[in-house]
Amino acid sequence: MFMTIIEKKQGACPTSTLPFYQRLRSFSIAGVCCFVPLSIAFTDICLGVLLATYVFEMMATRTIAFPFRAPFHRALLTYIIVTIALAPFAVNMRLGFTSLTNLADIGIFFLLSLAFQEKPQIKRAILILMVSITLCAGYGIIQHYLEVDLFRLNRPISFLKHLNDDLKAPVRIAGFSSYMTFAGQLGMALPVVAAQALCAANRRSRIRWLLAFFINGIALVWTYTRSAWLGALVALIVIGFLKKGKQVFIPVVFLFMIFAGLVFVQQHREKLREEQVERYRQNWTEETSSGAKNLPNEIVASTPPTSRFADRVASIFSTKENQERIYTWISSLKMFRDHLLTGIGHGNYSTVCQTYRIPYGDFPFTSRAHAHNNLLQAAVVGGLPLLICAVYLWSVLFRSLYRAYQENKRAETGMQAVALGVFGSAIAFFVQGMFEYNFGDSEVIVMLWLLVVCALHSRDSVLPKFS
Repeated sequence: MFMTIIEKKQGACPTSTLPFYQRLRSFSIAGVCCFVPLSIAFTDICLGVLLATYVFEMMATRTIAFPFRAPFHRALLTYIIVTIALAPFAVNMRLGFTSLTNLADIGIFFLLSLAFQEKPQIKRAILILMVSITLCAGYGIIQHYLEVDLFRLNRPISFLKHLNDDLKAPVRIAGFSSYMTFAGQLGMALPVVAAQALCAANRRSRIRWLLAFFINGIALVWTYTRSAWLGALVALIVIGFLKKGKQVFIPVVFLFMIFAGLVFVQQHREKLREEQVERYRQNWTEETSSGAKNLPNEIVASTPPTSRFADRVASIFSTKENQERIYTWISSLKMFRDHLLTGIGHGNYSTVCQTYRIPYGDFPFTSRAHAHNNLLQAAVVGGLPLLICAVYLWSVLFRSLYRAYQENKRAETGMQAVALGVFGSAIAFFVQGMFEYNFGDSEVIVMLWLLVVCALHSRDSVLPKFS
């Protein structure tokens, strides 16, 4: 998988001088795994130490390791090169070039690829990451009941967002970040935890992983993030089918029955609520000479409440609830059509999109930062060339992860759970990315790269080393 260019010169430090750097690298990897769900600032510090360690090892050994021979490494490098090459054609060239700093989040993958040099590091990294995010999920559950962010009381972000901005509705738990980022991380964690439970060697281990699955699952539900729900659900179905085959169909059918039941109950409740509100309105109009149009607060409060979770599930199929997404996708497709070959460039979406949203009049768009779709965002900012690179990138990633799972399964390396879980994580990320631009979310993308590196290295007989 790895190509290493080695240039030895007199005066180079012997291998015996490297244990300090190796320990520092191991500490940095553990720090990244621990802090990804907790703090992007501390994650960046650990990544900085990891980069410094790589530079010091390179200088000490006069060895430069380039992890570019594997198919996914080449696909990712191609994506970066094409993105840079298209920058001069941006609508606003200055923004196009300054926004290239976002490529650092993609480049982190190559840094992490060089970090793992022993197989035990992979299992340790997965364990630390899952423990960390499960603790964050536990804190998120506390947020659900307390409706306050205890660790950020002195900052505006401490005021958690409520569902549909209704202060009477439940909060959308956010862990130590934002609810959308937290949901993306939980959506990727669930398949990993589920795979560990499916592949557990003994009952005690399986119970521990099932407990972690329950905690993370409850937290994901209470983020009320529909795209993450869909991503996790699809991922769990896929890895369940890969591991258990046709046995997974019964629980899948059961889940869909529950799903359909929730939608039916919600629609029935909503219909009853509308009928009752209308009766209140008619009675109120008849009893008042002014013919008031609005119900008094006490009457509104007396109307039967609906299930927030059922409402949110049913809204997946509601055109009205998803109107902003639809308008955003349509306007983004028009932007892609008008800038087919070069795109509008990174950093230009928020300004260019205004022109394409004029036909929607005074519709209250809440976001103009991106296209709410990973592939569509690539098409808009980089035109057809970057869209092709993005499709190729994802096809290579899924193929590489599936091969990693198959090879670990045949070889019985003990890494089968890692490869299977990460394959599910990539699916969850991709499905969520059909409705969100999570490829631009630093906390989520770093976690994805960390998981992908672990899975790809799980199939390698020899990991990269400085020597």
